[in-house]
Amino acid sequence: MAPSPYQLHMRLAEVLDVTGITRAELARRLAVSPQAVSYLCQGLRSPTLRTVARVAQALGLPWSRLIVEQ
Repeated sequence: MAPSPYQLHMRLAEVLDVTGITRAELARRLAVSPQAVSYLCQGLRSPTLRTVARVAQALGLPWSRLIVEQ
């Protein structure tokens, strides 16, 4: 089951804030458009587990950090 977009976007915003990584930088690391990252950050798209894994890898985190309540 894919994580809810709300959970992912809340954790993603937290990680970006703590690490200082911008949405533009994350988009570059993922080789996607800034708009695609913006959709994830705003919770406008339901990500697949593959997307969650790619985002986590781009951030240097275990995928569970983005979907499991800490």
